Amino acid sequence: MQPLRYARIKAGHRHRCCVACAVAGLIAALVCVPGPAHSAAADPEATATAVLDQVVEGLWERSDRFFHHGDYETTTRINRLVVRMDPHFVEGLNTLAWLLRQGLNRPQEALALHHRAIQDNPERWDAFFDLGLFYFDTKNYPLAVHYFRRSVELEAPAAKQHMLAHAYEKMGRKADALRAWRAIVEKFPGDEPARRNLERLEKEE
Repeated sequence: MQPLRYARIKAGHRHRCCVACAVAGLIAALVCVPGPAHSAAADPEATATAVLDQVVEGLWERSDRFFHHGDYETTTRINRLVVRMDPHFVEGLNTLAWLLRQGLNRPQEALALHHRAIQDNPERWDAFFDLGLFYFDTKNYPLAVHYFRRSVELEAPAAKQHMLAHAYEKMGRKADALRAWRAIVEKFPGDEPARRNLERLEKEE
C-alpha cells in the first residue's frame, strides 16, 4: 500500500473514531447527569422518555455544529442516530433527507427517508409536504400534486398550501390551480400573495 494512501486511510479512521467517541461521550454525559431523587411514585417510563429527549436534543445540537463547518457526512451520521431514536421527529427526517439530496447528492436515500417520514407520521402535514417538494424540485409534478394535496388536507400553513396551486400551474391545469388559489383566499383572507396569484390567473382566462 502506498504511504500517502495509507496515511489517508489512517486519517479517515481517526476522524470516524473521534466522531464516535464524541457522540458516545455526549450520550454518556446526558444519561449520567444526576437527576432529582426518585420517589417510589416516580414513573419509570416518563423518566426514560425525558432522558431520551435530552439525548436526542443534545445530538441534534451537536450535528448543527458539524453542519456549519461544512462536514455534511458527519452531520448525516449523527442525524441518522437522532431519527433512529425518535422516528416521529419529522424535522430531523426532512433535514437529513435534504442533506443527502442537496449536500451529498444521494437523492435515492433522501427519497427513502421522505417515505419513511410519511410511514411513521401519517398525520403530519410536513412529512407529506417535504416529499411533495422533493418531487416538485425534480419536476415530477403529478406526484408533487398528490403529496401537496394531502398536506393541505392535513392543515398545512397558508404559505405551504401555495405549492399545490403552483404544481397545478406547472402541469397546465389552470382550472385546478384557480380552485386551489380560491380555496386558500377563502380560508386565509389575509393571504395577499395568494390573492394576487388568484387575480393573475383570473385575468388570463
